[in-house]
Amino acid sequence: MAQLFANNATSTLNGAIAANTMAITLNPGDGAKFPSPANGDFFLFTMFQRVNGFEVNWEIASCVGRVGDVLTVGARGLDNTNALAYNNGDFIELRFTAGTAGSLAPKNAAVLTAPTLTASPPQFDSSLAVPTTAFVKKAGVQFPGAGIGLGTSAAISLLQLNGWLEFQGVPGNVASLPTLATVPNGATMIFMGGAVGGVVQANGIDTIVNALGASSNTLTVAAGENLMLAANGNGWNVVLDGVSPAFVQAAMAAITTIWTPINSATTAVAGGAYDCDTTNAAFALTLPANPSVNQTVSFCNTKGSFAKNNMTLALNGAPFMWQNVGTVTVSTNYLAVKLTYMGALQGWCITV
Repeated sequence: MAQLFANNATSTLNGAIAANTMAITLNPGDGAKFPSPANGDFFLFTMFQRVNGFEVNWEIASCVGRVGDVLTVGARGLDNTNALAYNNGDFIELRFTAGTAGSLAPKNAAVLTAPTLTASPPQFDSSLAVPTTAFVKKAGVQFPGAGIGLGTSAAISLLQLNGWLEFQGVPGNVASLPTLATVPNGATMIFMGGAVGGVVQANGIDTIVNALGASSNTLTVAAGENLMLAANGNGWNVVLDGVSPAFVQAAMAAITTIWTPINSATTAVAGGAYDCDTTNAAFALTLPANPSVNQTVSFCNTKGSFAKNNMTLALNGAPFMWQNVGTVTVSTNYLAVKLTYMGALQGWCITV
């Protein structure tokens, strides 16, 4: 059994229906816009009315079969909506619903058990003992998004951001930053001068800006010096300079998503993460206008209040999962979603 989708599937009702009607006729010729479920497959559709240009009286239902312009309904009043009566000419559309979004969210997280660390074996033997940090560094192993030992000039990939780099080998190696336009706002990188120091270089016309506002395409990290850069869309900002290795390690341990609690209408910023509390009232979270590809917005509901008072996700002119729906109603408690803007056609897509 699979849920089916179609782009731009919209129509109007050809005839009034009651709250218990299970066969719905569409405007002649519009049936071809909708999927044709079979063998247990289905699609969800939304019926609604318009009053003075505003949508009212929504109902979500499922379709389990279609013959021409006639839909066979599997269930009415789904996803916290009520089965209603509708008039001839009222609207029907295939929309992405909060229930569908909730079904895509991970339900169970794996439980990790910390291993017991033992002395490291000699390199390349067949022991199953867990290696220590010192052993990993000596072996030259590199992990994206974690720690990098740079023994020669090299470019930093997007996967290696939000980690740290230590200059090694000979003095003067160059670590080249990725193009700023491809980097999510708020991404960080810590550079440790180590025993030899090195040079951090921005890509092309990108700049590195220090605490005094001075900018340059390159920045020298002296031996023993450590600094942190953060991307903000306009440049790489030096946010920490001259910090100790112990502080660097503590800062890296603390790098995680910072959730902003909100309980009223809010316009999200690119890279923002919002803990949305609708306990007292429903409200809208408006996504950024004119977003760039790969920009993200995350939201969650730690209060478990979405079912009581739904949150509206206002798309600000962009599609949602290939569909131009304007808004998405979110009604699943404890939902946690990361949205990524994939382009003008796909719009905002669920990526976590």
